[in-house]
Amino acid sequence: MPVKEESFRIGCGRYIQGKGYIARCGEEVCRLGGAPMIIGDDTTLGLTREKIRASVEEKCNNYEFIIHNGTCN
Repeated sequence: MPVKEESFRIGCGRYIQGKGYIARCGEEVCRLGGAPMIIGDDTTLGLTREKIRASVEEKCNNYEFIIHNGTCN
């Protein structure tokens, strides 16, 4: 049976966007595990790293930021 394109799920299948949600990212990413790897490029993490760090540190003991400046896959 062929799979329809709209049935694909990537990642956890959750997408959240809105004002102030970066401050809640810790509760979202840490519900999937206790050691998130946070990936972004220099620009994105340059703008968001400290807010993400503050949120994740409240919920997870171990996390890591990874800079990825390659192409989006």
